Amino acid sequence: MRAKGMDVQLTRHDRNRSRERGGSGALLAICLGVLMVVLNATVLNVALPSIRESLRVTDASLVWVLSAYMLAFSGSLLLAGQLADVYGHRRVFLAGAALFATASLMCSGSEGLGVLIAGRVVQGCGGAAVMVSAMSLITGIFSDRAQRAKAMGLYGLVTAGGATLGLLLGGILTSTLDWRAIFLLTGLVNIGVCALGSCLVQAKAKRLRPRHVDVGGAVAMAGTLSLLVRGIENISKYSWSSPRTVMPLAFAALLLGVFASIERNAPTPLINSAIVRSSKFIIANVVYMLWSASMCAWYYMAALYMRSVLGYEPMKIGLAFLPMNVIVAVFGLGLSAKIAMRFGIGKPICVGILLAVPGFLMFARLPLSGNLAPNIFMGMIFIGLAAGIALSPLLLAATSGVASEHSGAASGIANSSSVLGGALGLSIMASVASARTHALAATGTAGLEALGGGYRVAFLGAAFCATCAAILAVAFLLSTGRMSLLGYAVWRTAVRRFIG
Repeated sequence: MRAKGMDVQLTRHDRNRSRERGGSGALLAICLGVLMVVLNATVLNVALPSIRESLRVTDASLVWVLSAYMLAFSGSLLLAGQLADVYGHRRVFLAGAALFATASLMCSGSEGLGVLIAGRVVQGCGGAAVMVSAMSLITGIFSDRAQRAKAMGLYGLVTAGGATLGLLLGGILTSTLDWRAIFLLTGLVNIGVCALGSCLVQAKAKRLRPRHVDVGGAVAMAGTLSLLVRGIENISKYSWSSPRTVMPLAFAALLLGVFASIERNAPTPLINSAIVRSSKFIIANVVYMLWSASMCAWYYMAALYMRSVLGYEPMKIGLAFLPMNVIVAVFGLGLSAKIAMRFGIGKPICVGILLAVPGFLMFARLPLSGNLAPNIFMGMIFIGLAAGIALSPLLLAATSGVASEHSGAASGIANSSSVLGGALGLSIMASVASARTHALAATGTAGLEALGGGYRVAFLGAAFCATCAAILAVAFLLSTGRMSLLGYAVWRTAVRRFIG
């Protein structure tokens, strides 16, 4: 009997070890797929001049190489979430990775701008399917709280460092080979993701009840999100009152009304009422949106400041972001999971986001001759600590509190919050920076000083968004109002200290 009991115990041990190995392989496939999606949002930034010369197109047409990807991605998120809930997250993840691989290979062989833009649209749709399925798969595969927090930490590392890696990789491949090598590499990696994922990404044990897909609502919401993102992007390029800004936003509002009408009569609405009834889920997504607004605005403005004001080369800019990425990596590889297990998810979110505020304010005081070590690295350390501590719990909060059969829709909403927050934050901060630069130039301020002054105001805006996110997190995610006054006091003190 004892030997038999030992055999059973060994069998369970072997089964658990096998599940852990499968989970590790699945996490590798998921993170590689997500990395390719995030990386492709920035990898072409440094390759655009080469693409323009190769395809002989204008700058106005070239913008669509970037915009087509983001518009397709943001417009497909909620539909991909419902498809994942209906047909299974594993299937949608693999289909998205296969679609992304096919589109990447199509882009690598494109000889004209039309084919390239079409490939970028398909990439965006495939990327949306990968992203909404990834978080749902992680929560399904890793049922243990500590393992799930660790997996989310690694997922957060990939999403945080993918943009920086994209800039470095784009510069290296474009300078050593050709811009088409970028798409060839992402295509081959996604083929590997499909091969690895088909073997190791396990479907959920619970079989979902078959439902119809809300096609009408999906089309209306895709149009709404795409037009909204496009209108927000045009704010920084033109002005608030420009027809190129007003028209997309007006049509987005119109389509949003159509979407609401469709949802009221749909038997299986795209956004289930059970999801929006969770107040903590809604607040967590608002916090996630504000966090994305601050980080996206800071990231792009910091890169532009280092390039346009400090005169750094692309490789040096990538190295400047290295301290932040290293810190996020340390937290993502297990430390953030231990913190979440020790303190829950509310406290790390609040503390982490508040840590970003002094980092942003340090950038707001950058001199025109700033050096890496004293002026930039210290701000990067604060922001890296903030992202390392807050990102994994924030991702958990933004996708938790809903039933498992709606996890795909919840993931779609969380990703939409991040995309819209990033687009809104970047556009508003870019507009404010431009207005400040023109105002300083009109008073006779030297060109470089005026440009730096505009960027500094944008960094202040990022700090303000982060403070608002922290106040919301303290007041609602911790269910205490006294700490929100502390967040406001920290903001006022910091502004007086750094701005005077």
